Amino acid sequence: MDGVALPPASLRFSSAGTADEDWFLKSGRAAEQVLQDALDLHPAAGRVSRILDFGCGCGRVLRHLIAWDGVQCFGVDWNVRAVRWCRKNLPEATLFHGGIEPPLPETLSNLDLIVVFSVFTHLPERLQRPWLAELQSRLSADGLLIVSTSGDAFIDQLTDEEKETYSRGHLVVREPSVAGTNVCAAYHPPTAFERLLPAELEVVRHVAEGAKGNPPQDLWVLRRASS
Repeated sequence: MDGVALPPASLRFSSAGTADEDWFLKSGRAAEQVLQDALDLHPAAGRVSRILDFGCGCGRVLRHLIAWDGVQCFGVDWNVRAVRWCRKNLPEATLFHGGIEPPLPETLSNLDLIVVFSVFTHLPERLQRPWLAELQSRLSADGLLIVSTSGDAFIDQLTDEEKETYSRGHLVVREPSVAGTNVCAAYHPPTAFERLLPAELEVVRHVAEGAKGNPPQDLWVLRRASS
């Protein structure tokens, strides 16, 4: 969003792994467009009014979502400094400081869109499962959960041992003891991510390297499973 201040370099780096200003702005816009494209294909798109940016960091994507007409935006992150910055500089959104484990604040319910970009890419399995269950429980009846993961595009970055684990369809996680930081990295074969999903969620769409603005991560569009 034009006119919004840029976070300090230290916050940009801790949230995105780079302090580059141009990348911060362009990637946020690209991510916003991915969300808009997903909603345009969803029959309930016109009824989206409550949006949560889960793991919002210092507002890379949230700064663009607050400009959407007729929406109420929320952000949650475990980084206290990032939350404070967003509260000061993105007053149109309601910000919460959250823990590395569920639950979310009670007020975050009946959400029409939950955005989870570059979050499960930094969590071990023991946290991914409960968070997926928690997020689906906060969706509205027609709500969408949109997630990015590090998939096949990252295979060449894995060690030989990690490649073997990945090729067998298993999640690969580096440095799980520092979950939530950029040091912790999770790589999802598509089948591994699907196994993590609670029964209440179904896949609407999976696009390899489709999470533009989070290159080259995969895009997952999820919704509550039909009864």
